[in-house]
Amino acid sequence: MAMFEGGTGALPAALIQCLTEHGGRVRTGAPVEELIVTGGRVTGVRVKGGEDDRGQAGCADRVQPGVGAAGYLLPKGVLPERLRNRVEHIPTKGRGISDYKLNLALRGRISMPGTRSGAATGWTCGCVQLLPRLPADPGRRGGTAHAGDVPEHIPGLALAPTAFEPSMAPAGCDTFWFWSGLTPADPRIGWEQARARITRR
Repeated sequence: MAMFEGGTGALPAALIQCLTEHGGRVRTGAPVEELIVTGGRVTGVRVKGGEDDRGQAGCADRVQPGVGAAGYLLPKGVLPERLRNRVEHIPTKGRGISDYKLNLALRGRISMPGTRSGAATGWTCGCVQLLPRLPADPGRRGGTAHAGDVPEHIPGLALAPTAFEPSMAPAGCDTFWFWSGLTPADPRIGWEQARARITRR
């Protein structure tokens, strides 16, 4: 598992620096409605309200559910009909299961006195796989999530990024990440309740 020095935000910060050094600018809070395409290249964006911003690169963080950014933001006629049809039907929920990521900023340090090192001031590894008591058949866990239910046990991978990069938190504090690939893509109880239940479990 790799990460950027200074944390995940270091990547967009570097991209912004590169953009501004080449005469570009960054706009936030301006939802992109459509990419402007000239001569087969994206030459600008059309933001909400009809304003054109030519010569600027656009990035949309919210697009129509189930439709890729290419299908939602490109003007009609840019993609061949067959390719556009494929883009508009990308099976984002085809497996019925989804990834889940939990990020925590902690007020103190994580200690693992039961580990081989016994050190309370840091991790020798920083990464641990969490495998609680699970049914023998992994298909049962996937089947539960596929049916839209939150599994009773949620295995995953836990990581303390500050074990590798202390600058990602204030002195004396840790960050904690947890990832699982066995959560429902479309939970029956809705994402607000599902998120709380998954986090608790």
